Amino acid sequence: MTPHLRSLRPLYPAIILFLLASAAAQVQTGFHEPYKWNWKLSRGWPAHPTLRTAPLSRAERDAIFKASYDAFVSDKNWSERISPGSEWHQAIWEARIKLMDLDGDGTPEVLLMGNGLESSGDGNSSFRILKKQGTRYKVILDGIAEQVTLDTRFDPKHPIVALYGHYSASDGDLELYRIGSDDHLHYLAKYLVTWPASKGAFEATPTLERTDHRSPHFDR
Repeated sequence: MTPHLRSLRPLYPAIILFLLASAAAQVQTGFHEPYKWNWKLSRGWPAHPTLRTAPLSRAERDAIFKASYDAFVSDKNWSERISPGSEWHQAIWEARIKLMDLDGDGTPEVLLMGNGLESSGDGNSSFRILKKQGTRYKVILDGIAEQVTLDTRFDPKHPIVALYGHYSASDGDLELYRIGSDDHLHYLAKYLVTWPASKGAFEATPTLERTDHRSPHFDR
């Protein structure tokens, strides 16, 4: 052992505790800093199926609609504008839908990407994740996204859900979430994404800058 290493011997317990705590934090949050976003896996959303045409029972589609409707009304305070038959009412039914198990419990979560009036001309759309609870569904994430990446590198049963929404052709926000083993949605981190000016979005590897200061295991 070199003299330099011997001089560090009194610090060994603290170093070991630090390494153990870091490892535990990585297991809890399911990602490592600096986060390497695999933007090439960002998923586009086909036009079909929609909530209206999803291969689910009528009762399940109605329950998903109610949960999404309640989240929309709460966010916009526009209950008087979403009467049956209105364009807003139809937009909720026309949300694009995917079913995917995000917490390894064998029951798929519902991922809804807004369509029609729930999407904007700049490419960003409403994005919701709903979890089944008995015969009902609960919205556990109500956000905005242009692209969604499901990152299974750290834990295949609890993928990181990365939402990208853009400000302009050259930059945007990336927010990371994950459903933990405690059955709750956890916020992980937020980054400013800057694309190379010479290439544009999704044409070359962007730079990521952490822009939040919350705990990486913040419970939403």
